[in-house]
Amino acid sequence: MGVKIFSTKYIMQFLALISLILALRDGAVLLGVGSEQSSPIVKFGFSAYILMAAFAIFRLFSSVGMWIGARWGAPLQIIVIIAEFSILFSALINIYIGSIGFSVRLILLFAIIALYIFHYFRNLEKY
Repeated sequence: MGVKIFSTKYIMQFLALISLILALRDGAVLLGVGSEQSSPIVKFGFSAYILMAAFAIFRLFSSVGMWIGARWGAPLQIIVIIAEFSILFSALINIYIGSIGFSVRLILLFAIIALYIFHYFRNLEKY
């Protein structure tokens, strides 16, 4: 029995922790932490506020799913990130992500996809 050097479980839990921090940061922005204006709804608009809240809640659920190793955690995270990017790039609703948030989401998306590809090819060698 060899020593297992690389485990996808711990990497997925690390990605879940990054996702959780991102969701908590989005929640803090929605609550108006660090904002000079009186209401975040006035700052973002009602529809953008509702969308950002929904994305933050879905990201919280997906980070918990990724942490416990559920099959729905990472796909939900991928769907949330793709939905955020599609709304952001279509410019129908002006949602606030920021440059650091955008880059973290992009890295998170590529890391999850790369981990799925690696896991697929590693399991392919067993057969």
